[in-house]
Amino acid sequence: MIQPLSGEYGGRRSLLEQLPFYTGYGVETGMLIDILEKAGLASIAQVDLKERIHRNQPLQALSKMSFAIIQVVINKLERRFGPDLLEDVNTSMKLIRQEDDHFYLEVQEIIEYERPPMAGIPEYSAERGTA
Repeated sequence: MIQPLSGEYGGRRSLLEQLPFYTGYGVETGMLIDILEKAGLASIAQVDLKERIHRNQPLQALSKMSFAIIQVVINKLERRFGPDLLEDVNTSMKLIRQEDDHFYLEVQEIIEYERPPMAGIPEYSAERGTA
């Protein structure tokens, strides 16, 4: 994969509606891990979009993204191997900031929530006629 966390993805509805869905920046990571576990490596591919113009984000935004993605990876590891790795303290990102001549600690809560697979939501199944 050249850029698996680009924010652009597609897939077959029959597979995607069976996967849980993270609400934040960890969505692609969660999907890739779940697809790998559910359908195997051979079910993952990429396409050449020829040209993709990416708007760079400041380092602070990238820090938030990476923190959220790590939460998803740790959550998947906990489900597979059992121990609680992601405790409450690990949902707050702490960054040292400088303003004029002093430093301060900025604390931000960043929590990736996992929504259930669409196929498991009764209203979705009823709407699709699969209930």
